[in-house]
Amino acid sequence: MCSEKHAIIRYETLKRRLAACQKLSRRLCGEMDALRREGQLHEPLYFGECPPPGLSPAGKVEKAARIGNGLYFVRARGEKFLAVHDSLAERYLTAMAAELGEWEADYWFYTPLSCAVPVSELSGCLPELARRVQSRESLWRTLHLYFPGYTGFYNDIYAGGSPIPNPDVAPLQFFGEWEV
Repeated sequence: MCSEKHAIIRYETLKRRLAACQKLSRRLCGEMDALRREGQLHEPLYFGECPPPGLSPAGKVEKAARIGNGLYFVRARGEKFLAVHDSLAERYLTAMAAELGEWEADYWFYTPLSCAVPVSELSGCLPELARRVQSRESLWRTLHLYFPGYTGFYNDIYAGGSPIPNPDVAPLQFFGEWEV
């Protein structure tokens, strides 16, 4: 009788330990996944680069042109997008910029017009994107014409003496042709 109760107690103890280990394992796997995703941006030699997007809000990505690690021009069902990996967005974009995109499978997707805000924010820290902007004046004009709330917000809070200029005349095509 004593050994039967001992077996039940031992079994229940092991069951609780296993549940605790599984809970710890899930937490550690989550932490490791977050570190891997962050590491893909900052330590790509160890973690590998951010994989290109496979899905977009329009469907399966047909073609992706790499701009930089975690940053792509993509085409899906005839629609063009700027795809920004979530790790880049979390680190460098304001909430206002992120909200202009559509989320799909680890990437934020921006149309040729809605990408003006993230391009403005990211081009200061990602030279590979800054090189793609053919005209800063066109980018600024696009921001003022189509995103006046953002430019007002930026100029009031973030500008630090360097507001987004408002050129009177500039073409609205700040990227030229998208390479997809």
